[in-house]
Amino acid sequence: MPDSEIRLTKSNYTASLQCLKRLYLEKHHRELRDEPSAEDLLRLDEGTRVGKLARKLFPGGVTIEAQAWEQDEAEELTRQAMGEGVPAIFEAGISFESFLARV
Repeated sequence: MPDSEIRLTKSNYTASLQCLKRLYLEKHHRELRDEPSAEDLLRLDEGTRVGKLARKLFPGGVTIEAQAWEQDEAEELTRQAMGEGVPAIFEAGISFESFLARV
């Protein structure tokens, strides 16, 4: 993907619903962001815990261990997992045209 192409995440989309200026600043001036509040950190921690609990519902599932900015790697690991026939894939990397997702 060309460096000039901007990728939007679920978090970016949510930010845009709150305020388009927030989305612009997050994509172009991340250094201006406030430090996360204690509430923000708690919410992130809760999301991580819920994700780990949900994975227990699908024994034998595989988590795609790629960072959010490593979409190409995530997609390759996802293809490999699909080829191996694993019963569930967590944080799979998929794309269609210019749309990207991690699910």
